Amino acid sequence: MENFPVINSTLSAAHLIPFLKETYNLSSHTLCSLLKTGINDSYLVTDNAGKYVLRIYSLNWRTEKEIKEEIRLLNLLHNNNMPVSFPLTDINKNYIQQFNAPEGKRFGVLFSFAKGEKLLNFPVSTHYKVGEIMAKMHLLTLGLKLERVTYTPEVVLVNSFEQVKKFISIETDEMAYMESAQKYLLGEFKKVNENKIRQGAVHLDIWFDNLSIDKDEVTIFDFDFCGNGWLCYDIAYYILTVAQHRKRRK
Repeated sequence: MENFPVINSTLSAAHLIPFLKETYNLSSHTLCSLLKTGINDSYLVTDNAGKYVLRIYSLNWRTEKEIKEEIRLLNLLHNNNMPVSFPLTDINKNYIQQFNAPEGKRFGVLFSFAKGEKLLNFPVSTHYKVGEIMAKMHLLTLGLKLERVTYTPEVVLVNSFEQVKKFISIETDEMAYMESAQKYLLGEFKKVNENKIRQGAVHLDIWFDNLSIDKDEVTIFDFDFCGNGWLCYDIAYYILTVAQHRKRRK
């Protein structure tokens, strides 16, 4: 019987080890374990005292050009001493790897390990630290144009709502609320004078799940959703996630 076609697979961590050792010149003590699966699959790679994270992008999730632009942004931030998880090159100075998965060609990138741990709750001083990092990051990304998605009101509020309709009935109370919120927010966007709004490259996914905290040090990672837009989007998204978490705790 022929193998049945798949739309998504999980690459074997054990079989990634010899590839990583050869491609990145890692030691014979290299280990690899699956951290999580999702839109992308993440693996923890250890080599003696060194730690790294290998991201395997899902099929057709990001083009090679989009990944290169993510790498370009990360290198800009890393070269300016921003605390981010940054991409690493192989022995041939390549950032992007290709894997022939059962469903088709998938891309992979090895990143530096973000020291620390994910914390759901942390003090005000740490929130302040995250704000400082965002401010410094935005000074570097002000006016920067990536060859990736531009987060216009159409993309954020219209296209996304159309995608949700595929999974939730328009007749539900939740969808009625989202439709009214969409209408209100589109009206608010029209009032904004974009000439007075700072724009550039944004992360657009800064929340506790993409932060590693080690005492007073904070590292931001997972720039997979980076693109172009108002710099205040990063602040708004962060505040939204904090507010949602606090509401759930009550």
